[in-house]
Amino acid sequence: MATGGAELVQATKHKAILAARAMLRNIPEDEVKSFSYSTAAASVILDVDAGTLADARKARLKALEDNTDIHPLSWESIHFLDTQPKEKYAAIELRNFLDRKGHANSLLINSQKLVSKYPPEIAPRVKLGFQTWLTQADPDELWPFCIQDSGRPLDLLAAMQLDQTTEQLEWMTIREFGERSADAASQDFHARQRQAMIDGLPEDSKPEWPTAVDRRIRPGGPL
Repeated sequence: MATGGAELVQATKHKAILAARAMLRNIPEDEVKSFSYSTAAASVILDVDAGTLADARKARLKALEDNTDIHPLSWESIHFLDTQPKEKYAAIELRNFLDRKGHANSLLINSQKLVSKYPPEIAPRVKLGFQTWLTQADPDELWPFCIQDSGRPLDLLAAMQLDQTTEQLEWMTIREFGERSADAASQDFHARQRQAMIDGLPEDSKPEWPTAVDRRIRPGGPL
């Protein structure tokens, strides 16, 4: 009976893992980069206990700090979101890790530890966070941003921590981020100049300028 009970538990666990991975695969491509899982959910998908993932997160931070290599098939190769109060894992990172494990079967043992042997779309990310990306990003490397009402792109992780997430999520290169930030800053600067000019006019002669939000959503698209 004891053996049968253990087998039933194992079979149930296996079904849960398969169901969780199927749900991961079924996330639409236009949403998978913004979808995240709790560490508990990630541990089910990866079939590993939460404690092992906690140790892997610490090991990853230490390896990145020391600039040492991380094995593409190790738990610490999985990039995580350092959100408060609990860390999270992006769905795309879990999917990529599982794809790396599948791809490794086609590689020689000695080649499995080489990041260069994995397709770029599933290779492990080594960036620690937004500031690291900002100083080390390649020209075509993307980072997720939430576009604020002002038009400014805000790092997705920062937006989550500050409770400033929006429905408008965009992945940008470092050039696109710089251009969008500069455009938004310019619009904000001129809007404040206009407001200062208006504040100095008599009440009955003040024009009704459109707000920054009005200008962005008026017919014809953003300025």
